[in-house]
Amino acid sequence: MPSLLDESIYPHASGEAEQTVKAHSDKCELVFCAGWFCPFVQRTWLALEEKEILYEYREVNPYKKEKEFLDINPLGLVPAIAYHGKALYESLVLNEFLEDEFRGSKPLLPKDSFERARCRLWIDHLTKKFTPAFYRTMQAQEEDKQKEGLNELVKTLKTYLDQVKGPWFLGEQFSLVDITAAPWIFRMYILEEHRGFKDELVGGCWPEYKKLIKERPSLIKTSSDLQRYIEVYQRYLRNETQSECDLVFYAAWFCPFVQRTWLALEEKEILYEYREVNPYKKEKEFLDINPLGLTPAIAYHGKALHESLVLNEFLEDEFTGSKPLLPKDSFERARCRLWIDHLAKKFTPAFFRTMQAQEEDKQKEALNELVETLKTYLDQVKGPWFLGEQFSLVDITVAPFIFRMYILEEHRRFKDELVGVCWPEYKKLIKERPSVIKTSSDRQRYMEFYQRYLRNETDSEIAKATRAGKPLP
Repeated sequence: MPSLLDESIYPHASGEAEQTVKAHSDKCELVFCAGWFCPFVQRTWLALEEKEILYEYREVNPYKKEKEFLDINPLGLVPAIAYHGKALYESLVLNEFLEDEFRGSKPLLPKDSFERARCRLWIDHLTKKFTPAFYRTMQAQEEDKQKEGLNELVKTLKTYLDQVKGPWFLGEQFSLVDITAAPWIFRMYILEEHRGFKDELVGGCWPEYKKLIKERPSLIKTSSDLQRYIEVYQRYLRNETQSECDLVFYAAWFCPFVQRTWLALEEKEILYEYREVNPYKKEKEFLDINPLGLTPAIAYHGKALHESLVLNEFLEDEFTGSKPLLPKDSFERARCRLWIDHLAKKFTPAFFRTMQAQEEDKQKEALNELVETLKTYLDQVKGPWFLGEQFSLVDITVAPFIFRMYILEEHRRFKDELVGVCWPEYKKLIKERPSVIKTSSDRQRYMEFYQRYLRNETDSEIAKATRAGKPLP
């Protein structure tokens, strides 16, 4: 992803949306913080308009992270609302809040408990399947990837439309389910013009449903001129945007534990925003995400998680529609976790002990331990990867340290022949893996950083634990 933030967006809504903004410019109890171009914003904007709730529209550029907005939403994401001195964000959460809080207004969920639950099931489907497929199709650069994304998009649309009673999801009642899909249906013309999407690929009730969505008064009132959207989405079509994603990845470029989760994100092709953090400074904004102040961490749908192995399992569980990094078979999944545990508890500590040891006998002792743990692990590798043909979380767990083995080669007498067997080929495959290459910085930069470990002078949590002979944090 580019390092520069996208700050050059047209500054305000246009067309019908501009008139709606002007109609909601007066002070109001409910302040709606929005970015006119954002489909997630339009989700909540549609709910506000459908329910005829009084609100004050406040335009925000989420890329600039201005303090006034960060006071409302520390994550800096739109949409967000301020209401009676409290703040909320995340479009689906906001839409449910509006439904609960403004009960006297037009309902967007049915009264029947079962039907409400059914709505939430299909909102979840649209969120986890349709929306990611839309972005994968739009951002894919290679023709085969575009086709793959488009096929997935069409499949998720067909699955959803099979549940639409007609004319809307619930029948005659327009609901939060229709609202969840509407902003992307409005933007389908982008995929028609640039990714080969055609109505006939979906068939069935799709043409009529799309027409009804596009003609819905609330959608017209919250939509800007088509040309303005094209200006924004051209960067997506070139895969050059650094947009605000649902998932924010807090990282430090030099950290091998960060690279573990970075590899998983890249392998699974998950949309994420990369945010560089200096874990040594322990700044308040990051401590709100992870009180321990350690990277990696993620913020996702208003919640935060940390610790690389936990994060990798979470990504596997949450993004089930993306490339799997664990096998389906329960026994094989358990076996993977056993060897991830071996690498985390044996290999990684031995790597740091070897690097930090100052006396020659301690270096030799740690190096022997490192070699033995590698041999034990490699005996389990089916080839070419741990599971055979499938690259997995086991390979990812060890990959950042294998990439850094050149440090031990230059400073701690590590040699490939000490390990032998399949090690040279496995190491070569790891270093040539596209995701490893994409998430690695210049070797010289790593060398400058790890000099402090080689002198045992760094005060990182890892180094302190290694010196004290304690488990790694």
